[in-house]
Amino acid sequence: MKTNNLLTYNIMAINFKRLNSQIKPLKPEARHVGYIFIATDKQKRESLVDSIAKPGSKRSLIKVLTYFIKTDENYRAEYSL
Repeated sequence: MKTNNLLTYNIMAINFKRLNSQIKPLKPEARHVGYIFIATDKQKRESLVDSIAKPGSKRSLIKVLTYFIKTDENYRAEYSL
């Protein structure tokens, strides 16, 4: 845990290679429509990790997923190193 003036935060490593392998284009035939994170059947059964679709760039979807990994216990257990 690091402390920087008024800000206290934890530094954690995220498995982006695994995360990126589950991100696919929403509509492959139409560019720049959006991206979808597809949770595997095992992830859906065993933990509360869901599939997430977001219009826009892949980077914006990764930002949302990073937020979930930092705040949600199930995502953190699945994708932290």
